[in-house]
Amino acid sequence: MSYRHRRRFRALLRKLAGTALLCSVPLLAAQAGVLLVRDAEVAASKQFVDELGVRLSTARMQKQVSVVSQDFAAGYQRLHAAAADDDDETAFAQPPRTRSLGALMSAAPSTADEHQALQAAPADLTIVVAVGPAALRAALQRPAREPVVAVLVSRSEVEEAYSAADTAPENSSLYAIVTNQPARRQLSLIVMALPDRHRIGVVYPPDAEPLLAEVQAEAQRLGVGLVARRSDSAAELSAALAEVLPISDVLLLLADPVSLAAGVAQNVLRSAAASRKPVVASTEAMVRAGALLGVYTTRAQFVDEAADYVARLQKGERPPPIAAPRRFSVGVNSSVAHALALDVPDELQLQRKLTATP
Repeated sequence: MSYRHRRRFRALLRKLAGTALLCSVPLLAAQAGVLLVRDAEVAASKQFVDELGVRLSTARMQKQVSVVSQDFAAGYQRLHAAAADDDDETAFAQPPRTRSLGALMSAAPSTADEHQALQAAPADLTIVVAVGPAALRAALQRPAREPVVAVLVSRSEVEEAYSAADTAPENSSLYAIVTNQPARRQLSLIVMALPDRHRIGVVYPPDAEPLLAEVQAEAQRLGVGLVARRSDSAAELSAALAEVLPISDVLLLLADPVSLAAGVAQNVLRSAAASRKPVVASTEAMVRAGALLGVYTTRAQFVDEAADYVARLQKGERPPPIAAPRRFSVGVNSSVAHALALDVPDELQLQRKLTATP
């Protein structure tokens, strides 16, 4: 190749590289490295990582750089994304991964293990954002002590990760935004939308007892009755529902991984529909599938929550070790309301009232 052709070729490469930079995920901050590690078994984790990168960059107005899944060696990179495979388990034996935000993502052919991603992190890394439970466990096992923001994980998954790492929340640099909605938010929605329904039914697996305790305390505060039955296995679920539904006015579906598993949730919705009892859920997907009401945090809202935590950590603040998301949405299934002959306020009205609730 002649000298002239080599110059043209190098110029073309520079032009293509510049175009790639303009189309890629932007850099968070020139002085601070942020590693995004995702669990490929978590719903919409790739979209979450992409949207968070854009959200962080928009807030900082920094120049744009590429995001790669495996190559962490390039010196200009500060924002990285890695995919992590994780096995699925049956609902009651081992709770499945969080799937409350959309369709299940399958692992891409060229993905890196989350441990490899963290080991290959750049030297100037200052914050890790762990998206999903497998990424959270890997981040807690990392010898370095960078702050970790965990998102798209349930409260029980965070507690399991703390236990596996043999550390206490107050001694950790982990800051988790859990998928669980506060019991006060859930029960307040029921009281606002269904003021004549005073008996709330709950069927829960063994691992959800801490969530049930929160619901019991809030039900007592609001002066509503609670009918709770434990279901230790899928075989016991139908019997527990058959016992709870006839003596309940509304069924609350807890936001634990077992209750959110597809087969369990479908069983609950079918049984409630046959008994003509409304269901209140904590995911948008469940409202679309047949729950009457739901209070949940969307993926876009979780992106904003995670971006807020990163900004606070960069300012030297310390968010709470485990917290529910501040942002939330309310969903109403108007078809179910019509079928049950229920006059339910619209979503915006309920959200305004719920936002104003202390």
